[in-house]
Amino acid sequence: MEPPPDPASTDPALPERISDIIRRHSGNRVDIRRAALEGVAVARAHRILDLGCGRGFAIRPLQGLIPPEATITGVDGNPENRVPFLAAAAAAGGRGSFLCRPLRSRLEFPDRTFDLAIASYSLYFFPGVIPEVARVLRPGGSLVAITHSEAAFSTLLWVLGVPPERSALQALTRNFSAENGAAALREHFTEVEERPYPNALTFRPGDVAELLTLVRDKAPLLVPREGGHPRTPAEIEEVARDLLRSTGEVVIEKDDAIFVCRGPQPR
Repeated sequence: MEPPPDPASTDPALPERISDIIRRHSGNRVDIRRAALEGVAVARAHRILDLGCGRGFAIRPLQGLIPPEATITGVDGNPENRVPFLAAAAAAGGRGSFLCRPLRSRLEFPDRTFDLAIASYSLYFFPGVIPEVARVLRPGGSLVAITHSEAAFSTLLWVLGVPPERSALQALTRNFSAENGAAALREHFTEVEERPYPNALTFRPGDVAELLTLVRDKAPLLVPREGGHPRTPAEIEEVARDLLRSTGEVVIEKDDAIFVCRGPQPR
């Protein structure tokens, strides 16, 4: 399954704005990307693979940590992510390359090519690629994966008018989630370290504009492709405002998980 259209394709500034909203409203003040890299041999990662790389969100914390000659290869299905990803790779101190192609069950790289693979909120789109990640990692290489929990964004579903059982994200997390990801990874790595990342986003009445921005951004990930959602944009705004007025705050579930995988076992 391929990711939904990237909202950034119509508003290049939106990803930065969403990152800022999430950061300022998070109860967990630790940057999940930095938490994911703790204990990983980044200083020895000369060749890095970013799967479903998007605009390079996951590689920014590599700045100052990777070898000066490191290469960072991003693979993503959206050609509009090429320029921002290459800029992020350069800012991280690496030599970037970008491959625009769908990620399904085959990676077009030789065996034992990479020292580090990163999959940030992406493996649920293409879980069939996990055996290939083990194949293209060198002995001693690591995979760092970040994913959502199955209950993530439940309140946003209610605001959108989407029943949980019809959520597009719920269908995706059946592929790879905080709850089932370790089992899928242990089939291809000798060591899988699970790092829970508990979090929630809190919005208060003065934050309604930011809450609505988050709702609009996450809608493609939550709304089923067929059938849409029963609420119009005006109704969604009314529901969000009423919820903030009646409860004084809206708490958005965002428990995630980090998996650090070592000992790749290619088959």
